[in-house]
Amino acid sequence: MLQPMKTVLIPEDLLAKVKILAALEKPKKTIQDITAEKLQEYVGEASVRMADKLPWNKK
Repeated sequence: MLQPMKTVLIPEDLLAKVKILAALEKPKKTIQDITAEKLQEYVGEASVRMADKLPWNKK
């Protein structure tokens, strides 16, 4: 089932990578599919990078 799309701001370098992947994978995936995947990866990676900077993770 399709879910409504939300507008989000993503870094330009990430958007460029997504556009390249979308062009390479057509018609298998839409740019929205790839954007959602890449955004999820980006958020996961950013969470790991920022984990030591969060006050509740300080020892």
